[in-house]
Amino acid sequence: MIYLLSAVLWIFFSDLLMIRIAQSPEHLQLFSTGKGWFFVLFTASVLFIALYRIFKKSKRVHDELLISEARFDIAASVAGIGVWDRDVVNNRLIWDERMCQLYGLHATDFDGAYEAWEKCVHPDDRQAAAEVIHDAEINGKEFNTEFRIIRPDGEIRYIRAFGKVIRDDEGSPRRMIGVNYDITPQKLTEQQIQSQLKELDRWHQVTLGRETRVVELKKEINEILRYNGQPLRYKETGDDPKNGS
Repeated sequence: MIYLLSAVLWIFFSDLLMIRIAQSPEHLQLFSTGKGWFFVLFTASVLFIALYRIFKKSKRVHDELLISEARFDIAASVAGIGVWDRDVVNNRLIWDERMCQLYGLHATDFDGAYEAWEKCVHPDDRQAAAEVIHDAEINGKEFNTEFRIIRPDGEIRYIRAFGKVIRDDEGSPRRMIGVNYDITPQKLTEQQIQSQLKELDRWHQVTLGRETRVVELKKEINEILRYNGQPLRYKETGDDPKNGS
């Protein structure tokens, strides 16, 4: 805008100036030619500077994007995070290399079909995982779930999944972008702890029953001794089995 305004003012005032200082039609023509060349060179310089600044800014943004992608790639690699991108309209999936590694597949083994992912999910978890995806796409709920997968070699792994739905101007789902990572060690640890807690509770119930029976037996022995006029063998200290002797 500033450039256009400057150009209009330059044309107007330069014409008035040339008319005043020109002494003949030849001088006027010469001044007009010089003015034209000056305007062309000036315009070219302005365009060059503008394009150079745009190019420099674009390069800086591009470099920052590359750095950001490199940082994310390093972090994802260290954390073992796989990234996926789903085209909801065409029902296609794009997996990065780590996604294939998580599922025990080669890149050539995954054809990008949504059904190919479903086949990897454990049959007992397949419906629940599909419902979470449906709720995220249609009902706008958060896509945050976990499920089991079965690798081609038969190994079962636990996967945690996060995702975000990208919608068009009308609110219809267009894409889903998300991540997967393996939580098998955590799940196995949780299962081991739960198993140990159940075992501890079972032994607690068994031990408590035994201690209660010991107290009852001591009372019965004391009753028999009392009935026969003999000194009591155990101290009568209530039902607390720890206080018996």
